[in-house]
Amino acid sequence: MTNSTRLLRWLTPPVRQERDDWTLLRYCADGSKLLPVDSSALRMLQISYRELNQQNQGLKIAPQHTILIQLQARVQVILLRCRLYLDEHPTHSVSQAQEPILARILEYLREEQRYIRQQLLLAQTTEYYVKQLKLATQDVWTKTYCCPNLLLNLIRKIKNDDAHLHQPGEFLFASLENIQEVTTDQLNDADLAVYLRGLETARLICFVSRKISAWQESGDLLMIAGLLHDLGWLMLKPQKNARTDKSKTDQREIEQGHPVLGAALLGGLRGFPGDS
Repeated sequence: MTNSTRLLRWLTPPVRQERDDWTLLRYCADGSKLLPVDSSALRMLQISYRELNQQNQGLKIAPQHTILIQLQARVQVILLRCRLYLDEHPTHSVSQAQEPILARILEYLREEQRYIRQQLLLAQTTEYYVKQLKLATQDVWTKTYCCPNLLLNLIRKIKNDDAHLHQPGEFLFASLENIQEVTTDQLNDADLAVYLRGLETARLICFVSRKISAWQESGDLLMIAGLLHDLGWLMLKPQKNARTDKSKTDQREIEQGHPVLGAALLGGLRGFPGDS
């Protein structure tokens, strides 16, 4: 899923409605009674505007999050438009017909700010998930027997953390490239994108299994499949690995290229013969 597709899915509907509402706001400027300056409705709008403005300016976003920075800038532009109506010294009056329109626009901004904060939290939790997934795959890759305990522990953690989420936009990355750049600062790994795709797939499977009863019985196996599928393709590609004598005794280091295990992993998880 590309960056534009992700944002199109989760942000475009309110964005389009917000644009239409600005047109409607200008259309309603005339022919409607003005709200009194001391009215409670206008005061509530002004309070909401000030809170959103303070929150948006207070957001601390790492420079690697270019997509989130663009969203923050977009919110600020719309707040500047609202300032004309809701500042302490506004240049435009607010009519009774315009009041619910401005309230809707502020709610759109609140939704976008909520999305940005969710993505910032997602970036923090992803670092932990990636470290745990890497440890789990090292067990799968290096040991002569497959012990899924670390994978199952990670799955239980994901299911517990995601129990309160209500839509995929809360755990799908706004930009896979951006989250990879942020995570690289803490965990430098050539296969980081593979781990991130696996995590995203597993969380999406977890979300669907909560909605579809037929998925629930095999939910853990499906999540394991999502976590490991791309790693199976890596295993099918043997790579020369220059190793020193010291590194040969390091049991935690992944042995590059494991075609037999890769074939079994891909075959078994996809339902084909080869699962041992």
